[in-house]
Amino acid sequence: MFIELIKAIPEGAIVSTWGSLSNEGVHGLNNVGRNMVKISERNAVSKVDGKPIRLPIFRNSKNDILKNLDENGEPIITEELQANFLRFLNKATHSLPVVILDGKPSIDTQKCNILNLLGDDIFGRMTTEAVVTSDEVVNRLLDQNVFDIHNITLAQVLSSHKIRVVVDNNLGMTKLASTITDEHGNSVIVINPKALNTVSNSYAAITILHEISHSLTHNALNNPKTREER
Repeated sequence: MFIELIKAIPEGAIVSTWGSLSNEGVHGLNNVGRNMVKISERNAVSKVDGKPIRLPIFRNSKNDILKNLDENGEPIITEELQANFLRFLNKATHSLPVVILDGKPSIDTQKCNILNLLGDDIFGRMTTEAVVTSDEVVNRLLDQNVFDIHNITLAQVLSSHKIRVVVDNNLGMTKLASTITDEHGNSVIVINPKALNTVSNSYAAITILHEISHSLTHNALNNPKTREER
């Protein structure tokens, strides 16, 4: 999964994450960015103890790593890089993400209705004992065309993985989604419809992708099977 994810990241893309992270999440981010250029850091929160942590921000520059470093080996922050970084921060910190299309910002203002977004069949089964897996959810979101150009490739990569997704309406209004471990040691993604209905469709979809990535990272860290996962 890590190999395909890294291959799908376009040249020059800014790579990081946000919110609260487990140790597995931090490990996974550093694993993805191991051959990229670290350009900065940003604030986040540890899921372990609730304390502030600093997360790396990488730029995927496989073909021009050396020319983006000064004589001391530090990254050179160009105007283009600063602009890309600001666009990344804007997308990562707004509940209604700003999408840059043809150089112009387009704000996704359509508030999410998780029932409509996932459809009666998928959402209905998630509220029962029936099993719904993440590939169904992601393919439904792809059909709904809610991913921008920066996330659609990641969604296509993640659409082949099967992780159980369930609903929990008792997570409060601050937690959009979470990943837990069931009694068999398998990761399960829990989504919170009430909280997701307060953000945009795009943000809800990105949140679900984030949890799928977290689940795969969690499994890879606890049961690594390849060199990349280790």
